[in-house]
Amino acid sequence: MLDSLTIADFDLDVSEVLLVHRNKFVQQFKWSEYLTGRGFDGLSFCLSGRAAFDFADSHFGLSYSRFELSRGQMVFLPAGSSYTVRCDSDEPFVHYTANFRLERPDADSSEPTAVSEILSGRLRHITSENNAAIYQNQLDELLSVWLGKHSGYRVLAKSIIYRLLYLYFTDADRTHRNRDEYNKLLPAKRLLDQSYTENHSVSELATLCDMSETHFRRLFTKLFGRSPTEYRLEKRMLRARDLLLSGQYSVAETAREVGYSDPNYFTRLFRARIGVSPSDFMIG
Repeated sequence: MLDSLTIADFDLDVSEVLLVHRNKFVQQFKWSEYLTGRGFDGLSFCLSGRAAFDFADSHFGLSYSRFELSRGQMVFLPAGSSYTVRCDSDEPFVHYTANFRLERPDADSSEPTAVSEILSGRLRHITSENNAAIYQNQLDELLSVWLGKHSGYRVLAKSIIYRLLYLYFTDADRTHRNRDEYNKLLPAKRLLDQSYTENHSVSELATLCDMSETHFRRLFTKLFGRSPTEYRLEKRMLRARDLLLSGQYSVAETAREVGYSDPNYFTRLFRARIGVSPSDFMIG
């Protein structure tokens, strides 16, 4: 039971509920409204199908990244995060979405927790499908309350969102509680963040963290959801995207700026990651 866990204490304030709905995206449908950034916080729960979330949170200091939300999983989407959503399965992506305004606690100098990392956008936690029934029951009730709009429905809607946030963040805290693991990886993460145009080997990064290559690779993938090589690639593609959008760099110049001497190789990577060629992206 989540209630039996010893977790870091946290407090949240839902100031306003904005929207609760059930929606459906058909295959390859792409939602880009939040590409310039969400204006509010939200929870998204997948009822069926699968969706690919492509993030570009440069204002949070994060790399371009992708995760998939599958049936029975839920994710918290913080205000300010920039992304697109695409149905990535033959089966339609049917989902609950709840949007609300969440007051952040005052920042302090204490050790970061899973809660603070998620609220800031530095960590994305996806719940396990094992808890799907718990979340769906709460969201079923939330949608019913929101659509019914009986007297006091906003208060009741807030109370259900509080329950969802409690369940979600305690689950995240349980999953990411071991901050020692995160701190051990910080030297490598900082090097990748600051020098992503350089080809630091996994062996070099592991040595920097005083780990074996095998242990380092496993732990990095566990905490960041992708391998060190993929992490560096995502940072390069985000930077390439920004350079191309500026209109001041050619494809060859962009390739060199992000660490690739061969423009053709860069073009293949960009197309695989972004979905269009660099030249088409510039035109778009």
